[in-house]
Amino acid sequence: MFPACTFGPRKATILIISRDQSDTVSLNPSRLRISSDLALRNSQAIMPKGTQIRHHFITYTGEGDVGVKAAESYLDTDPSVMAIVGDISSPSTRFVAELANRRKLVHLSVFATEDAIFQEYPWSFSYRSTLDQEQSNLITLLKDHLHASRIALFRTDNPTINPRIAPLLAKLKAAGMTVVSDIMYDRDTQDFKPDLARTRWADVETALLFLSASQTNHILQQMQQTGVAVPVYISTASLSVEAFHETAPIQMEMYTLLPSMYLSIETAADPVFVAFKSQYQVAMGNNRFDTGGFWAYDGFRLLHELVQQVKTPEELRMQLVSYDKGRLVGRIRFDAQGSLRDNTFKLIRLIGGEYEVLDK
Repeated sequence: MFPACTFGPRKATILIISRDQSDTVSLNPSRLRISSDLALRNSQAIMPKGTQIRHHFITYTGEGDVGVKAAESYLDTDPSVMAIVGDISSPSTRFVAELANRRKLVHLSVFATEDAIFQEYPWSFSYRSTLDQEQSNLITLLKDHLHASRIALFRTDNPTINPRIAPLLAKLKAAGMTVVSDIMYDRDTQDFKPDLARTRWADVETALLFLSASQTNHILQQMQQTGVAVPVYISTASLSVEAFHETAPIQMEMYTLLPSMYLSIETAADPVFVAFKSQYQVAMGNNRFDTGGFWAYDGFRLLHELVQQVKTPEELRMQLVSYDKGRLVGRIRFDAQGSLRDNTFKLIRLIGGEYEVLDK
C-alpha cells in the first residue's frame, strides 16, 4: 500500500484494477503500479494538508471479470472511492468501464485503445492518444508529404494490431487511396522475402507496417536487401521510441509518429518530466523510458489535483468534462465521448537512428 496524500476536506480513495504482472507478458501492470506510486508520492510533496487521498490496488489472475468481481466486493466496503483506474488492455478495461458506469464512479483508462469503450460508457475517460489520431496523422503523411495513393499493407494477427486495421482501411478508402496489397502474417513469421518478391512495387507508392517489433526489424532488413525503394510508414504499435536507434543501419525513407511529450525529454525543457523519467527508469529496473508509464503518471496527477476540489464522483466527472489545460503530456480536454480532443502526436522521419519532426 502506498503512503497517503493529504489535501482537501476529507478522505478519498482511487481504486486501481490491474491484471497481476505474473499473469501477462505485458509490462503494463508494472507501469501502472510504479507510475501510481510516483504520482502519489510527488503529489504528496507539493499539496497542502487536508484530505487523505490513497490508492487501493486490486490485482488478479485470469480474465478481466475476475478483477471486477473483486472490485465490486471492495466497493461495498469503502464509500470513499471517488475514481477507478484500469485495466491494462482493452478487453479487460471494458469490464472496468461497465462497473464504473453502473456504480457512477469516474473511470480513467491509460492503456485501452478501443475508442468504443468511451463512447458507450459516459463515466469513462481515455487518458492516452486515440487510434483515430494516429490514423489521421498517417493520412496527412500520405497526402501532404508523400503524395501517395497506392498502398501496400503488411500486418500481423495480434490483439494490439487488429483493432487498428478496419478503421485504417476505412480512412484510406475515404481519402481516395487504394490498398493494392494487404498481407497478414501470424505472430511467428520472420521471413518476408517471398511476399516482398511477389509484390508489384511499380504499383506501390508507400508501404505501411503494422507488425510486431521483432517482425518490423526483420522486414526492414529484408526490404533493404531486396531493394525496396518506396517510403515506409511504421506503426507506433510496431516501433517504440527507445528502438529508434535500431533503424540506423536501414538506408530507406522511413516515417512514424512520436508522442509530443517525448520532445520534453530530448530538450530537457520540463524539469518535472525529466525528474519523473529518472525515477521511473530506476523503478522499472532498466534504462529505457516508455511513454505508457508517463501517460499513467500524468493521469494520476490529474486525478489528485481534481479530487481535492470536489466532494462527489459526479462533481469529479463534471470537472473532467470541462477540463481544458496544458499538462505534461500536452493539452488535455475531452470530447463528448470521453476521449482526448487534441492530437498528441508529431509526424517524424527516421534518419540514421535519429529523427526529424516534419510539422514543428
